[in-house]
Amino acid sequence: MKATGDIQCIPIGSGVSVRAEVKKAHQILERAGLNATLHPNGTSVEGELEQILAAVQQIHEMLHAEGVVRLV
Repeated sequence: MKATGDIQCIPIGSGVSVRAEVKKAHQILERAGLNATLHPNGTSVEGELEQILAAVQQIHEMLHAEGVVRLV
């Protein structure tokens, strides 16, 4: 099933800049084959719903594995 979505994943306690985390998350979306467009408040994605949800899970797992304690 095709879907569109808007993803905003905010690491809490990572300091002032979250540039590195955003870059890594965007790479996961691209590797998943999703059409991902960054904007000031998040990332718009288009693709198969299953791929979008799996990518969001990978983003959360990656950020937690790298020491981010809390995500919004």
